[in-house]
Amino acid sequence: LNTYDGKGSRGFQGASYWRDIDAGIDARLRFQAQIDNHNRSRRKSDRYTPRKVFCLGNHENRITRFLNEEPRFEGIVGLQDLQSKELGWEQIPFLQPVEIAGIAFAHYHVSGVRSMPVGGLHQAASLVHKQLKSCVMGHTHTADFSIRGGPDHVFGLVVGVYTEDRFDYAGPANDLWWRGACLLRNCRNGVYDLEMWSMDRIKARYG
Repeated sequence: LNTYDGKGSRGFQGASYWRDIDAGIDARLRFQAQIDNHNRSRRKSDRYTPRKVFCLGNHENRITRFLNEEPRFEGIVGLQDLQSKELGWEQIPFLQPVEIAGIAFAHYHVSGVRSMPVGGLHQAASLVHKQLKSCVMGHTHTADFSIRGGPDHVFGLVVGVYTEDRFDYAGPANDLWWRGACLLRNCRNGVYDLEMWSMDRIKARYG
């Protein structure tokens, strides 16, 4: 469903909707397998049963856009292919923030009448300034963090990207991306302790 590379172009060759779907399902099955392995030898009261939330992004939204343009494919493809419910995930619609512990999570937060992603040189500070509440987003593949002080602290976080792959379409921008995972601990009323784990650190610990 890539609309950036034209049909017949090199970037379009080998593109497969179903391979993309399978990759996403495989990732979530692997994620769940680690939780199941952790819980296997524990008493029921000690098992880890996290709330799993999936915020749809602009790539998943391509499915919705495609069906708006090609309604004859309704029932053949659709967001149900992601199997979020079957895999135990809450699926949050594209651009609809979900609030957890006073923090608004979304693939990206919007600004302005055109609903464009909050961006700029100091993206996390812009998040705080425009949303006036603690927010977390991804989308740009870069990372940024900002705290606005006061009686009630407000945090803005842009989480980077969780992949080691380099993508031809991004060119030199690949070098701007921060690659890893952000852990938010002790979350309450929009504040938290932030840990940033690089891919190298993750591989050294778990690889």
